[in-house]
Amino acid sequence: MMILSVGIGGACGAILRYLTSVILTSHFAQDAWVATLVVNLAGCLIMGICAGVILGLSADTRVLRPYFRSFMMVGFLGGLTTCSRFAFYFHQLFLRYNIGAAALYLAVSVFCSVLVFYAGLWLIRQVLTEA
Repeated sequence: MMILSVGIGGACGAILRYLTSVILTSHFAQDAWVATLVVNLAGCLIMGICAGVILGLSADTRVLRPYFRSFMMVGFLGGLTTCSRFAFYFHQLFLRYNIGAAALYLAVSVFCSVLVFYAGLWLIRQVLTEA
């Protein structure tokens, strides 16, 4: 059952990544790196929220059941975000533009991914504190 949960989550994440790419590339011509950046940042935010829910609750409270946790954190976010595409677009920016554009993409991707992870963690702690 756990494998099925991860598989369905992965399929949902991959479909959402594809749809995001289709929508954003229609607005940004062929600059698909924008879609990769968006899904990676969104995935980090969602991971931060999930981590906050898990870490912010007492051991006897089970808000994220193991199947849902595996669905979201392993399957869905694993299918949604993609480090391999990130590396590919870094390489493309390096070849197409210059090292500066590639370095900026690298720095923004890494820094903002960590930043939005902590934003998600902070957000869920605020929600749990008020509840």
